[in-house]
Amino acid sequence: MTRDWATIDFYAVLGVAPGADADTISDAFRARAKQMHPDVVGDVGPLAERFKEVTAAYEVLSDPQRRRDYDASRRAASADAGTVPTGLPARAAQRPRAIQPAWSGRRVRWVVAAGLVSVLLGVAFAVFIVVLNDREAADRARRVPIAGTAAVGKPGVRLAYLAPGLDRPYLAAVGEVGAFPAAPGDTVTLRYVASNPLEVAYGVDVPARFDASVEALVVTTDGGAVVVFAVGDRPYVVADPTSTRGAGLSDGAAVPMLARADDPTDVVVAEQHGARNVAFWIVAIKLIVAGPLLVWFARVRGSSSATR
Repeated sequence: MTRDWATIDFYAVLGVAPGADADTISDAFRARAKQMHPDVVGDVGPLAERFKEVTAAYEVLSDPQRRRDYDASRRAASADAGTVPTGLPARAAQRPRAIQPAWSGRRVRWVVAAGLVSVLLGVAFAVFIVVLNDREAADRARRVPIAGTAAVGKPGVRLAYLAPGLDRPYLAAVGEVGAFPAAPGDTVTLRYVASNPLEVAYGVDVPARFDASVEALVVTTDGGAVVVFAVGDRPYVVADPTSTRGAGLSDGAAVPMLARADDPTDVVVAEQHGARNVAFWIVAIKLIVAGPLLVWFARVRGSSSATR
């Protein structure tokens, strides 16, 4: 053939991959030779010319030294032209690297501004966490721990009482609301067994075994929840002090609380905020760290072109 090696893709002529082994090249040549041989198609015509190309490709690619020389000439021709030749193995091809243009000044400024805002937000959030915890600590220092009991709306009237030997107020059911002579918030006398303060009775005809008495607070709940607690020997009742009505409360359950020493009705649930603080600090640290990273990345992309 008179055509230069660098102008024809012998791999494509035989229909094989650039990394094909000798057996694959031989099989491809035999398959095409059967279809294009002059004994089949004659000595003239497109198929006859095609057979000459197939034969030339096989003669080059089946000889290891000639194949190396062919690949080298293709690489040299592509380097001169600044292109990647088809048919060369991927490991031998010198691929030009795609160049990404540098960011515009406006885009860089926007990303830098976003980084600075991220840092400011992170610092502000960290200050908020510190202030919040300081305020909560100062509020807890002004309070004393008390034990409350939850009431979440069972039918009937209940009396909240605190008898000797009990660690917190307890609730005693006394019948239907309509049959009870006292209103919510009133105090009444409740009888109990001295040896068992949890065994109580109310009414006129109380058996003699209920040999002790205590002042009790009338409690009713029409849905929602309240917490009964005592300061000294006096019971108090407040609406559920948690953030959600009745959240996490079950009837009769103990509720750890904190009360103001100068105002027993000012109470809060004794909550632990460790998990909340950890989550808050994670957010603050992420904001603070993300800011410098954004600024650095924007400066890199703005000052030079990045390559893949």
